[in-house]
Amino acid sequence: MDNIVSANKLRNQNAILNPKENDDQKALFLKEKQEFEKEKALFLKEKQEFEKEKALFLKEKQKTLEENEETTINESLKNKETKKGKQDK
Repeated sequence: MDNIVSANKLRNQNAILNPKENDDQKALFLKEKQEFEKEKALFLKEKQEFEKEKALFLKEKQKTLEENEETTINESLKNKETKKGKQDK
């Protein structure tokens, strides 16, 4: 029990002896931490928006590729029909 009392006394003495700078440094650290957390949240929001835009872009790209493929197939069929029509004449 005496050890606990002695430890508490030492803690209290250290708290008194610690300069105010520690409190200022702690406050500055907490402020910087808050700013960092805000920037992190903003970054994550921007990342999420980017991912949505990326997904939309990829969807549009896939749609365009499918349309191009369909157009190519249709043109190929038309060309074959045209060649066949010329050969029949």
